[in-house]
Amino acid sequence: MSDAVNKAHSDSDIETKSYRELHRPSSEFASRSDYLDHELQIMKPRRFGLNLPGRDFRFELEDLVPALAGTIGIIAMYSAVMMSWAEGLTAAWDHVNLGKDFAIEVARVEMLIPALLFCVLASGFINPKANLAGNHGPMIPLIGTIALAGAHPLALAILIGV
Repeated sequence: MSDAVNKAHSDSDIETKSYRELHRPSSEFASRSDYLDHELQIMKPRRFGLNLPGRDFRFELEDLVPALAGTIGIIAMYSAVMMSWAEGLTAAWDHVNLGKDFAIEVARVEMLIPALLFCVLASGFINPKANLAGNHGPMIPLIGTIALAGAHPLALAILIGV
């Protein structure tokens, strides 16, 4: 980190003052990197408390790229998982015929629930220092087999989690 960032606030200032008091506009820094380093130093997320943008942290332009990439990736992953599950279940049972419409609807629900519960509430407002909750990623190769057995991938996730 640059000296400008380290000299801006003493350790006691960072401990006693709020994020709003310590925040400075990016125009006061020599480079964007210095500004972002400063933001990381003064960020004060509360653990297991309500964290509000502007009071405890700020969104920056750099946050948009990983957010969009993650959104596109999770949509692709959930679509593949649900299509594999639907095809496996249809192949296992003659009376079940699940098509693309089913996979799309389930993927929507699966994306909404984790996005709202885990990403926004748990990791955004309640405990932003925590890593995001996991998803079906490691189980993708097993989805077809799980569906052929007539089960939902969540059963394996719970088994692994316990």
